[in-house]
Amino acid sequence: MSRSGRRGFLRVLCLLGVGIVVAACATSSSGSTGGASKQFPASIYSPKIFKGLSGNLEYYDESGGAVAAAKQDSVFADFTKLTGVTVTANFTDGSDTKFLAAEQNGGSIPWDLIEMDPGAFLEAEHDGYLDAMDTSIVPVQDLATGTYDKYGYQTEDNGEVLAWNTKVFPLSGKHPTSVTDLYNMTEFPGKRCIANEVWGEETLESALLADGVPRTNLYPLDVNKALSKLATISKDVVWTTSGTQADQDIIDGECVMGMTFNGRVYQAITTAHEPIAMTWGDALYTYEYWAVPKGAPDPKLGQAMLAFWILDHPGQIKYTKETTYATAGIKGLPLSAYPASVRPYMAVGANLADATIENETYYAANQANLTKIFDAWIVNH
Repeated sequence: MSRSGRRGFLRVLCLLGVGIVVAACATSSSGSTGGASKQFPASIYSPKIFKGLSGNLEYYDESGGAVAAAKQDSVFADFTKLTGVTVTANFTDGSDTKFLAAEQNGGSIPWDLIEMDPGAFLEAEHDGYLDAMDTSIVPVQDLATGTYDKYGYQTEDNGEVLAWNTKVFPLSGKHPTSVTDLYNMTEFPGKRCIANEVWGEETLESALLADGVPRTNLYPLDVNKALSKLATISKDVVWTTSGTQADQDIIDGECVMGMTFNGRVYQAITTAHEPIAMTWGDALYTYEYWAVPKGAPDPKLGQAMLAFWILDHPGQIKYTKETTYATAGIKGLPLSAYPASVRPYMAVGANLADATIENETYYAANQANLTKIFDAWIVNH
């Protein structure tokens, strides 16, 4: 269900068993210091919320890799510095099924905080698996209207974009400008990398957009129309099974272009200096959710972290600088607060002028049937 596994980068920091522990990477759990009190003024970080916390906060992590490591480097490390509480990531297989199954089967829940894709969040919320946010702790007034509800808030805004190999199509010459160019074999010949699945990958949406369907009319998806369009390029498609494969195939020239995530392209360009570029034209964007599961071992820690993620602006900026994944709903963090070098890659503001938000409600209701139809089609293509 999740796109986070595909968003995860290749770098891993301070692995410890199945988790990542902030204290092992950043600081000890000895509690606040004089430096911490200067960094975290009581006027913002209320002692009523953050003083007296102890122990370890274990959170349900979808992504792993460098996305999880960036959390540890930034907001979570700051939380440990302020409170002395360590933070451990419990990695999953890139889906929310582990959490939902545990709840449905009445199992023990080890997590104080969970990261979920919107479809799973809606399911968990509907089925009563989440604790309501404690608004005496979580400053929801600092979040934009529409980015939160009673049980959680949107975070890590991300986009599925078209990327291409700049050795084949240099930025100084004619190059792709929209996801629809995935289907433009005349001007941009060569192999295409497209995900071998539908939810979160823009596989069907890109086909419909290229066939002339307006962004505002994408949902409900016309599956037959989308598959017919996909069939026109299927002989030139490399069907990818992971974000890592898509990125590497584009970089290596196995594909001249393909669909991937904005954070991956940012990492490839700014850190690895690879021959790759991207466009926001007709991209698909979405986000994750933070929430506290019902039955959490220490829900107070989960609620405190929900608050801290919103309040820690320096940590938030550091995290986004490493990943591009901002919590766009935080009112006090406009795009101008982030380094100029990362802004073109963030799924916020003007970058989304020609993009479409993924309809998570539609996918939550139709994913199983869509996957069945797509899997049957791809066998013959």
